[in-house]
Amino acid sequence: MYILHLSDLHFGTKNDANRWYNQLARDLHKDLNCNSLDAFVLSGDIAHNSTFEEYEAAREFIMNLMIDFQLRWPEVVIVPGNHDLNLKRAKTAYTPTPREDYHGLQDDSHIIDREGDYVGVLDPEKYKQRFTDFRKFYKTIVKKPYPLEPEWQYTLHHFPEHDLLVLGLNSAWQLDHHYKSRISINPDAFSNAMAEINENYTYKHSRLKIAVWHHPLNSSSEDRIKDHGFMEQLAQNGFRIALHGHIHRANKEDFKYHPESQIDIIAAGTFGTPVRDGVPGYPLQYNLLKWEGKKLTVYTRKRTDLYGAWQPDAKWDSPDEIDPSSYYEIDLFPKKDGESTGYVESHYQEISKAIIEGSIVPFLGADINLCDRPPAKKDSKPYDWVKDGLYPPTNLELAAYIDKETDANIQGQCGYLETVRCPFLQGTSLEELPQRFPSECPLTTKRITRLDLQRVSQYVQSKQSDQKKLIGSINYIYHQQSYKPNKLHEFLVYLITKVCPVDTEKSGATPYPLIVTTCFDRTLERAFEKASLSFDLVSYTSSEKQFIYQRFKGMSCTKEEIISQENKDTTFLQERPVILRLYGPVDWNHADRGENFAITEDHFLDYLACDISHQLPTDLWNKLLEGRLWFLGYSLSYWNLRFIIRQIRQDSNTEWWAVEERADILDKDLWHKNNVSFFSPLEIGSLEEYLNKIYERLEEELKKLPKPPARK
Repeated sequence: MYILHLSDLHFGTKNDANRWYNQLARDLHKDLNCNSLDAFVLSGDIAHNSTFEEYEAAREFIMNLMIDFQLRWPEVVIVPGNHDLNLKRAKTAYTPTPREDYHGLQDDSHIIDREGDYVGVLDPEKYKQRFTDFRKFYKTIVKKPYPLEPEWQYTLHHFPEHDLLVLGLNSAWQLDHHYKSRISINPDAFSNAMAEINENYTYKHSRLKIAVWHHPLNSSSEDRIKDHGFMEQLAQNGFRIALHGHIHRANKEDFKYHPESQIDIIAAGTFGTPVRDGVPGYPLQYNLLKWEGKKLTVYTRKRTDLYGAWQPDAKWDSPDEIDPSSYYEIDLFPKKDGESTGYVESHYQEISKAIIEGSIVPFLGADINLCDRPPAKKDSKPYDWVKDGLYPPTNLELAAYIDKETDANIQGQCGYLETVRCPFLQGTSLEELPQRFPSECPLTTKRITRLDLQRVSQYVQSKQSDQKKLIGSINYIYHQQSYKPNKLHEFLVYLITKVCPVDTEKSGATPYPLIVTTCFDRTLERAFEKASLSFDLVSYTSSEKQFIYQRFKGMSCTKEEIISQENKDTTFLQERPVILRLYGPVDWNHADRGENFAITEDHFLDYLACDISHQLPTDLWNKLLEGRLWFLGYSLSYWNLRFIIRQIRQDSNTEWWAVEERADILDKDLWHKNNVSFFSPLEIGSLEEYLNKIYERLEEELKKLPKPPARK
């Protein structure tokens, strides 16, 4: 996830905005290889004098950024700074009043007392209008006005794809032309924000929480937040990162509430301040934040010449302590002092034990195909996947590919996605809809997370005169492409060849494992072939609406038959591992290759009608019931994937585990409801890192046991 953090833009004219935007866009695209953003945080001082012209320049800058870097308005976080309140409006909010005629409160929240014959008496309603110009600008970007009432001056931005919550606060709510250092966070606004967070399960349990405001906590001058009590509450409520600006130089510090609760504070330098207001010795700066698993990397960029190019700002201490670095890393979830084992460590131990005992049943989903991809490929748009590439597709990428191929190959027909109404175009008549969605529309970017493969396949098949075209195009991917096995496939080979139950009679396990997969590609079988492993393959075929049993040596099939009542008691898992393909495909000499797997909605209606407990071989069904299922890259967000889980779970009470890199709130909730222990990247890192941990633990445990014979 990429978060762009700018502060102190101090825009003056549209020429400034256009020039500075082009410099920024070039730096992001060319030097940082960042072609899309997931969030944009602007921590105050957008304008310099809070005028309409300045905000128009800022609006043009932000709109260009949103279009070019595929940002939606909910993904833009803006908080005001001291330059975003209008000082002229502030002056008119105080009425000069003879001292002897004023009988109200004497504190600075009601009057300006210059010790003369007159005092300035505050009109609260007029005072709120200081932020009117900012409020109008805010609405042009975020589509709703910024609150003028101080107690409601907070914003909440939830990013469901990343399970991120960002809280925006106004540290300039008490500032005006006279009181220039009265900087704080409004306690009522903060209380209202915390109440809203804690009343919303999704907000409260977000994986990462970030707070944003304008002013620093610590500064040599008076323009800082002096009351840090709200920081303690942020820490108590699980906030981990704070972003701010104002000091016109990039900075980092931390706030420790107690040894096990820390907030890292990140300051962005000034992006475009007038030369007279810059900090001597400091260039123009901005930050790009990259969040991966447990790690947040902060890249700091600088521009020393007003019309020059951005470049790395090597100002941070580097791990080697030799040369300074232009970035630094934050461990978002560091191991606590004295913590030797915990929930995750216990999980590694349980998984290793289940593998050694032979009770583990790996259950693979299509997101395992993200394994071994470089970060840029993991974060790429689903529509960027190509059939001749290096990696087999996830279900989302396959759905996008099918839809794209339909649009390209069927004359006079549009793809499935273009029949979907964009939520931002609700109320628009069909005649007024654009021919295609604009490039910034979330339906056409990587933010598509729930493009239903079964629905898309059904739509495409219904539009084609030749029903076999859909299946044929998919078969090309899975039968013609020889994808390289990834780390997970190799790990499963390692389990079979190097790890086995020490005493199968004692453990009650089968000598060989059952591996269940819902993937359509044959990369797992190729991994077995590479290791010269024989295996049994049991696959569903939609043409027969039954399961087919095949015996393989390498990729050569030596035996095949339909599973029936007569042969379902055949012994499995005693001499070879078994791959169970729940939805196909299957290469079967007696079947129509065009109907060899379940992918459309109609296919799954047929699939739902069959009771797989009676269709599967008895040994395999018993293994599913008695084994400890280990879900990897498997999402419960789709109804068809939940179906098989319910069938097994109703007759099984063993402990199951799930590891999913792209799980959202729905996934986590569904795992919880199915009594499955769920682990996210924040807890275990990437799938590659997770497998490394399991491997290390297994090697440690195996050294303590008698060495088993190698499997052939």
